[in-house]
Amino acid sequence: MPSRPDMETITMNRKERKRMTIMSGVKRKELSQVQAAELMGLGYRQAKRLWRRYQDEGDAGLVHRLRGRAGLRRTAPALRAQVLRFALPAL
Repeated sequence: MPSRPDMETITMNRKERKRMTIMSGVKRKELSQVQAAELMGLGYRQAKRLWRRYQDEGDAGLVHRLRGRAGLRRTAPALRAQVLRFALPAL
């Protein structure tokens, strides 16, 4: 299928895809927000915040906000390079 210029690729994990399915059920009025919260294992207030973000941003609103960013506990790049230099012998 050729890609359309107005489409973007969204990477989601299994949990986020499940949330997308549940939220689409709320959108089609097949589920209430209370039922959706129970299915997702969230409190009503958290589900309501998630629903609002889903309405504003669509499917992308369900993706974790830190996706693609480096973690705060990562090893410094210089130290990582030094360790790899010792760990991997020169080929």
